[in-house]
Amino acid sequence: MDQENDEKQTAEISTRERFHNTLVERAEQITSVRNDVYTTSWWQIAFNFFFGFGAVALLIVSMVMEGTTSTVCAIVGVVLVVVVLVANLASRAYMPTSFLQYTCKANGKRYCFQVLSKTRSGFSDGEHNIEVDRGEAVMLPEMSYSQYRYDFFVDMDVDMRIGKVDTETFVGTIERNGKTYKSKIVFKDGAPLFGTIGGVRIKYFDVNSNKEKFVVPAALRRAVKGFDVVFPKLSGLVVKDEKQMKDARKQ
Repeated sequence: MDQENDEKQTAEISTRERFHNTLVERAEQITSVRNDVYTTSWWQIAFNFFFGFGAVALLIVSMVMEGTTSTVCAIVGVVLVVVVLVANLASRAYMPTSFLQYTCKANGKRYCFQVLSKTRSGFSDGEHNIEVDRGEAVMLPEMSYSQYRYDFFVDMDVDMRIGKVDTETFVGTIERNGKTYKSKIVFKDGAPLFGTIGGVRIKYFDVNSNKEKFVVPAALRRAVKGFDVVFPKLSGLVVKDEKQMKDARKQ
């Protein structure tokens, strides 16, 4: 019995190692990639839907009814609107609901660029991590939200692999900041398609392709150069000033 258990355990370890090696090889094959990262969890979406719908319903009732009922519904409806707004503002102050990032390996380094909001963006060359927000530039010990880097899946402890006709999914767990989260990564034709860490969703675009350019604000380039760090010229990257960024958003 003990021998059978040892053999099963050895086989399980061997399978996990094979899965891990496969994910490491897939990550090493990626030279450039764009990511859309969505940090809004399902409970936040449910919260917004439930309280938002409740607020709208109460405000409609307040317009239809009269007297005390109308007043109470109006007050409660407004309170719910305020609660939803405050909760969303607080969550955005802690972490953006979504952000964009672009990673490219060049010149012996791995560069990463982030657009976290209209005024906030980040840069990393593996040695220097610089972030700028409203003209204020800081050097950070590590890049913000680095736990959601494109190759997060190399840190996964894979439990199983699910193979289908055109996709391949690895499911398991991952440790972040002392906590364990359910995670998965889906590949299509050997390239990552999307992944999840807990409630955070990461989508992949233009893997090893510069078809679409990643746009960063000129403020980020100025901030990087301000720290005497080389800002690279990459074929998949475009730098635009504030006016150009606004015009691009309108299109």
